[in-house]
Amino acid sequence: AVVSTQSGHYGRGSNLADVVLKLKAIGISNIVKFNFLTPPPSKHLCKTLEVLHALNAIDDKADLTAIGFVLVEFPIDPMLTVCLLESDKYGCSEEILTIVAMLQVNNVFTKSQRSGKTVKQMKFKFAAKEGDMITYLNIFRFFVENNKSRSVCKEHLLNYDVLCKADNILKRLKSFYKRYGKELSSTDDDATIRKCLLSGLFVNAAYYHHTGVYKTFRDHFNLSIHPSSVLVSERPKYVIFNEVLGSSQNYMKDITVIESEWLLEVASHYYVNKFETS
Repeated sequence: AVVSTQSGHYGRGSNLADVVLKLKAIGISNIVKFNFLTPPPSKHLCKTLEVLHALNAIDDKADLTAIGFVLVEFPIDPMLTVCLLESDKYGCSEEILTIVAMLQVNNVFTKSQRSGKTVKQMKFKFAAKEGDMITYLNIFRFFVENNKSRSVCKEHLLNYDVLCKADNILKRLKSFYKRYGKELSSTDDDATIRKCLLSGLFVNAAYYHHTGVYKTFRDHFNLSIHPSSVLVSERPKYVIFNEVLGSSQNYMKDITVIESEWLLEVASHYYVNKFETS
């Protein structure tokens, strides 16, 4: 994944947050003065520290917290790890684990056509009005409900090998999750699932602006919906995203629709006195 060089902190990209956490875990306290081989811009580093503090990964002295040490151990993006840790509270760990596993793979659909069916038509079959992450959940559920059949995947233009890879990642994530004494739970309430996703991805929240672009709440960074999104023809008012792709134009990828009031409900520590959509 490639994060916009202008933002420096949205989505996965080079994952500066992960690098900072690992440096702190081995005892490097002053990250700003650390001699990086390729030093990141100081504003990106400062923003990363701000985000880690908001995730409760570091304290007011920028030292690792108990949660911070847990984030170091998980083999995924820190923000997604927070989603997993919070899923116990929301009672939706099965769904969040599945979504996070699906976010680790690419090209869920094949590029070939079958019986006149196109990828666009097949994607519509699984599409959720709540966005891409719930759509990924629908796809994986379909895969499991059909006994992980290669022929069924072929019929629906799904990439069997990629879904098997997601399945293996899911098994490993469940093992990590249970290691911390967490119980598996499940829900059919998509709003609960989306709130849980917001609990880790609150930094990546954006609103639709009257000028025809999306803007992040805190920095008013301009974004567009990625062409591959199931929401590309829609204009939901408030969304969260997993990462930003692009150079000349910055696209939000892996989008989920949220409600504006959830921001203060789930992440008031980050958005209080910063809530502006004008």
